[in-house]
Amino acid sequence: MTLGTHLDWCKQAIYHEIEKLAAHFPDTVFHFTEGNANNSTYLKSNDQCFKLAYINYERYLPEYDFVVHHGGAGILYYCLQYAKPSIVLPQDCDQFDHAARLYDGNDFFHGKDALQFMARYGDNCGVFNLTNKVFYWSDTIATVTYPWLRGVRNTLLRFRKVGRIDNVALKNEPIFKSIFGDTWGDLPLVMQKHYSNRPYSDDVTQVEGFLDVMCKPPLTYLSPLMKIMGQIPMRNETAVPVTVYFESDENTKSLHFNRIFRFKGQKPYLFHSRMLQLKDNQVIEIMRFGLCWKMRYSWDGQKVILKHDGYALSLFGHFIPIPLTLLIGNGYAEEIPIDDNTFSMVTHITHSLWGKLYEYKGQFVIEADG
Repeated sequence: MTLGTHLDWCKQAIYHEIEKLAAHFPDTVFHFTEGNANNSTYLKSNDQCFKLAYINYERYLPEYDFVVHHGGAGILYYCLQYAKPSIVLPQDCDQFDHAARLYDGNDFFHGKDALQFMARYGDNCGVFNLTNKVFYWSDTIATVTYPWLRGVRNTLLRFRKVGRIDNVALKNEPIFKSIFGDTWGDLPLVMQKHYSNRPYSDDVTQVEGFLDVMCKPPLTYLSPLMKIMGQIPMRNETAVPVTVYFESDENTKSLHFNRIFRFKGQKPYLFHSRMLQLKDNQVIEIMRFGLCWKMRYSWDGQKVILKHDGYALSLFGHFIPIPLTLLIGNGYAEEIPIDDNTFSMVTHITHSLWGKLYEYKGQFVIEADG
């Protein structure tokens, strides 16, 4: 039995339950591993129950008849490889995703970092370890290959109608709390309401307001293409009524922005995008056809700032940088609190040669039932 937790009190409680379970199965021998690779000794044993510091799955798992585990990547891989019957007993008291990460005694590693750790310190045996050493020994190579691996994995899961794997399933905290980090508590109430949506939920926040929209050449020449692609509206009009629905996704940690512009004499113009945290305060806005804007979120004590960090193309789970800044310029946005339910905002695109090419600015009120 292995349950992936690194909390001593939890290990002791689990081992106590194993001892009680063993009393009902006198002919069965139970092994419990604490997952400490630096130690290979018996920590505690009796005639039926053995507590071990570490078990090498690749070497010893074939000797077992049945496995109880936490759903971690390593133990699950070897259970499948050796066709061992098993049941999953998830322990999420100190895990992001039921222990699919590595711990070296000081730090935790998951995703690309975990594969790099295994490439550098793993045994030189087994297909899995050798593959890691080929593709993840270099940080540069790992940075390029891991997003493609993740994208292929998620594509295969979608074909099998399995939900996408996500490493951070923190459902009770707002999505943007970790983005703003230590400054989250400093945000005015209106901004905390604005960014209150939780991941993996059906949360919806609605705001109503008016925007002045401005677009100048040469960006206006792209208006037909931008409309087909469902991008920002290329219009010139003041006091445009706008409704925005900030919608969580029940299956991911993305935050969807559904904007409805009501231009005079026109059908409502819909502009949809979704925000996804990349790392810390780095966020990427993914629009239709995979066009992306990367930005850095911050709170400077007076306003929320979205600072330009480049453009990208979303392809098979990989965000490929594209030199769109040279063509259309830098994006920028800021949001300023007015009262507990109202904020103003402005977003614009500015080119180094042609100046400000695009802008919309105005004021929004958060709906009471939003």
